[in-house]
Amino acid sequence: MLDYDNVSIETVVNEFEGLVKTCSAYFRKKKKKVNYNTNEPWFNVECRRLKRDTRKLLNKFRVSGCDVDLNLYLQSKYTFKGLCKSKRRWP
Repeated sequence: MLDYDNVSIETVVNEFEGLVKTCSAYFRKKKKKVNYNTNEPWFNVECRRLKRDTRKLLNKFRVSGCDVDLNLYLQSKYTFKGLCKSKRRWP
């Protein structure tokens, strides 16, 4: 801990920031990576096309860094995930 009487505000802020970052690691949401097996019977031509188009939009965003490309990619990703969920439920 710091002796707050003889320390600059910047040092206190840096110490606080470090504590927040340390504590926040425990509360992060765990991401579950979903791999869609393309050999499944429900994964048809429509799924393949949308997966390919989504991947192209991601690569386009990575090159340009443009917000418009990011939004197009996120919308396509959302559509792809929804399509895969519906196909898996109703093959």
